[in-house]
Amino acid sequence: MAADGFQGDKPESTIASLGHAGHGKTMMASALVRAFSKVSGGRAGEAIPGSSIRRFEYETPRRRYRHLDCPASDVSDLLKTQSLDGAVLVVSVLDSVTAQTREHMRQARAADIPLIVFLNKCDLVDDRELLDLVEMEILAHLKEHGYDGDDMRIVRSSAEEAAHGDGIWLGEFNTLAWALDESLPDGRPRTGIPARARLIAKHSGKVLDVDGGDAKNDNGARVQQWDWVGWDNQKWRLDPIQDSDW
Repeated sequence: MAADGFQGDKPESTIASLGHAGHGKTMMASALVRAFSKVSGGRAGEAIPGSSIRRFEYETPRRRYRHLDCPASDVSDLLKTQSLDGAVLVVSVLDSVTAQTREHMRQARAADIPLIVFLNKCDLVDDRELLDLVEMEILAHLKEHGYDGDDMRIVRSSAEEAAHGDGIWLGEFNTLAWALDESLPDGRPRTGIPARARLIAKHSGKVLDVDGGDAKNDNGARVQQWDWVGWDNQKWRLDPIQDSDW
């Protein structure tokens, strides 16, 4: 995905912050901008008109990122309206996994979005065993939602301390950037491929990607693009089969 305000030929990716309200999503994005401001200058927290989403931009030595952040209650809308290459799930070590965290896991998995976990507020915990226990709980919940917990990258740090320039915690953001660079798919713009639309069933949360204007899900429900008069006026026809949960 192209990131605004950058020049050059590095791969470009769009990611988002997920996680419970107050766990540090926005502070984590701000700290990433601070950590890599010497590489690209960065752009911190510009509001996207007409939405609650804020856009952060930064550049690692290997990749350029457009990082989207919004209130935790609006994450569902963000996942439905934005095409993401990946996301950072922020979890406070003080609260561990909450119901809202689990819901964001479910929605991200339904949209097939790769995750990296950022374990936040580690500056407030001296007990390494507690940190390990929280990590184990996070991995257990991720496995329940269909993620490969054995291969999940978890980065421990303090977003607030890093955002204020603490060198120890800011250094861990190099680890976070490395995890992003290594884990996410190559975001280079692709040409000559069919248009894609992502449809999300409102009640079940299931996702169907429509390539080239026509697709079927596993149950045989058919989705077809039957009229096009611009992005704001797309018309789609859904022909579900009997007993389809779409």
